[in-house]
Amino acid sequence: MKKIFFYIILALVGWSLSCDAPFDTLKDDPSDQTDYAPVNMPISSDSYPSIYCSLPYDKLQEAKAEYQRINEYQVCSPLDQYGWPDGSLTACLSREIIRQEITDEDRMITMSKELLLKNSKFTGVTDTLDLVLLDSRGLIGCVKCDGSEGDIVHIGWRIIFADQVYQGLEVYNTLFYLWMDTEKVYRISGHWYPEIYIPEIDQISPEKTRECLIGTEIVWLSLTGDRQVYTVTSESFVGDAEKIIVSVRDEDSVELRVTCRFGIEYFLSGFPSWYIYVDTSTGETIQTVQLFVT
Repeated sequence: MKKIFFYIILALVGWSLSCDAPFDTLKDDPSDQTDYAPVNMPISSDSYPSIYCSLPYDKLQEAKAEYQRINEYQVCSPLDQYGWPDGSLTACLSREIIRQEITDEDRMITMSKELLLKNSKFTGVTDTLDLVLLDSRGLIGCVKCDGSEGDIVHIGWRIIFADQVYQGLEVYNTLFYLWMDTEKVYRISGHWYPEIYIPEIDQISPEKTRECLIGTEIVWLSLTGDRQVYTVTSESFVGDAEKIIVSVRDEDSVELRVTCRFGIEYFLSGFPSWYIYVDTSTGETIQTVQLFVT
């Protein structure tokens, strides 16, 4: 399998920073820790890639308690290890269901925006104008639940907001999902990053990266579970390369990489079957995402 081996040694301060450092030393300015300060910040503000670390146990417990206070104990989904809303369904299975019909969609959208802003410390949302609505739909259920005609109505709502855009670049996989009833938002999933370091100059051009991807083998499974291998050729690329930020998660850290995204066509449909993300500073293939279902 051909891989991209033209990695570049980055002479950037902080490349070797890790989450092993005492958490209190990771703050850029300890004097600026107001009630509205983000619950989590990168290890360094001027090193690539930006690295976010899991919160220490005591700080995470403090964050969880504050999160519940801010939301008046009405949000059943918890925070994850980084202090960000994780949208856990399991945590919400025992919640009380409010069986009242919802008829005002605009109110639901406004309610969701206001809650994300209210929780800016955890969500990263600092201006509701940045929120772009992707989907808004009612969730059906019964009010009286006695089998009477017309009793199946919208008693819940789900809102989805688009990915974060940071300095003009989309941050992949940062959608917000919110679930609510007629009284409140009770479940939140997603977050935006308060700070991302973006190198001023790309070390690897899209043209060079494209050349080096030719010959790359993509392994996937067919509908029958058989192992398939697709080899990228010069004719495989579809659409223009796009610059986009992606997150790389480890056991206790998240790295934010600036990448070039290439669409790879397989089924001659004119649409990409895979996206390959390549770091614009190191030339490393960060991930390959399959877009079709098998």
